[in-house]
Amino acid sequence: MVDTAFDFNTHVFTVPKKNLATIPHVAMFKESEGAKDLIGFINALGDSVKQSRMTETKLTEVRFLIVTLI
Repeated sequence: MVDTAFDFNTHVFTVPKKNLATIPHVAMFKESEGAKDLIGFINALGDSVKQSRMTETKLTEVRFLIVTLI
């Protein structure tokens, strides 16, 4: 197993900057592995709830908090 512990003491934080500044940048992002992973993740989330109805699903405290955020 890979150690994925995050060390806040040694991590160097950077100020966020906008990388998708032009149409060609967006086109490059759409073709990137990261974009494909992101779209796959969003599709998987959608597929995971496609067969359930909110009226039939028990609304736990965590689900309630998520629904109120949406």
